[in-house]
Amino acid sequence: MLLTVLAVGCNKSTPTSPGGGGGGGNGNLTVQSVAVSGTLAVSEGETSQLTASATMSNGSTQDVSNQATWTSSNTMIATVSATGLLTAVATGTADISAVYQGHTGRGTAEVSAARYTLAVTAHSATVLDTCDDFTQGLSHGEFALRVRVTTASGGGLTMTQTANYPGEPGAVSLARNQTLSLGTVRDFDVDGAPGQFIRVLFDATEWDQQFVLIPPSVRNIHDSRMSDRTVSRAHGFDNGSFGPLGSNTLTIGNNSCGIRLNYTVTATKR
Repeated sequence: MLLTVLAVGCNKSTPTSPGGGGGGGNGNLTVQSVAVSGTLAVSEGETSQLTASATMSNGSTQDVSNQATWTSSNTMIATVSATGLLTAVATGTADISAVYQGHTGRGTAEVSAARYTLAVTAHSATVLDTCDDFTQGLSHGEFALRVRVTTASGGGLTMTQTANYPGEPGAVSLARNQTLSLGTVRDFDVDGAPGQFIRVLFDATEWDQQFVLIPPSVRNIHDSRMSDRTVSRAHGFDNGSFGPLGSNTLTIGNNSCGIRLNYTVTATKR
């Protein structure tokens, strides 16, 4: 009896070197160099996916981003993940490296300040009380108001203004607890960097006059205790952001002679 034995085996391929096998009799490929590419110029808080590309001995390239070892020379400025995701932390520069099979690719991350739009809304001004120290009380006082905003660079503008001084056109007559609606909104584009801020300035002047008959003459008496008074508040960049700015008030004077500005500031990263 003729016994025929059939041998069945598995054809297992031999692992190839990175970039593919010998392919056409070229033999195993070797890594010649590694390059880092992607957007390296970013602003604070942004991310960017970097790529590590290996150039092989036959001139081909291979994406080795997930196999490379990524490092940042300054993680206070920028960090990079194990897959090459760059995260900008603070302004400055940091060298980013990707090491693969003994070859290193490098790039310099340049982190710029984030840009913010700060929207300032002047809502209203409320009279706490008129500055009346006359013997005969006055129910109203004449007010002139101005709201300004300036930036750290010195730029800025006047948001709203009623008059330069009471007695001029535009000054308003207001009683205690009366509110004057303003409703002006302005946007300011500023850097998100240490030392950057916007400053809201509130000027107010209150002016009373009373004609008093003191025989044989009439006297014109002025009360200007709140003339040309100014208060301000700076909203600055701190701890990596402009923070929750929200609703604010600025008060000139006090409850017996004063006026309060109500405004809000919102920060939007551009």
